[in-house]
Amino acid sequence: MSGWYNFLYNNLPKNELNNYTEIFYLGSCNTLEIEKINTAISNKNIYELLSNCKVDCKKDSLDFFWLKNKTSSKISIIFDPVELFENSILYKTIFDFENCNFTKLPNFEKIK
Repeated sequence: MSGWYNFLYNNLPKNELNNYTEIFYLGSCNTLEIEKINTAISNKNIYELLSNCKVDCKKDSLDFFWLKNKTSSKISIIFDPVELFENSILYKTIFDFENCNFTKLPNFEKIK
């Protein structure tokens, strides 16, 4: 299992990953621009957001994952704090991303 898969396993409901045949890591962005992030999410413009993000590993980030099966797909966004004593948590889930092409994102990675 990849590190990203373990990260998801620890931050999503335990049986959730079994419901999806494909899981992809899309990328990350820092939380400093939360309004910009929320606007991109509400406009379903995740691709543009992630293709323009530069991540500073010294700041809190949001990690984006695309989970797919034959009937549905969703994007799960995990808040990943820099502080070691803080836990990562599910920030937001966005449903119905069947027709998106994320393969050209710089950090796109198939993890399942």
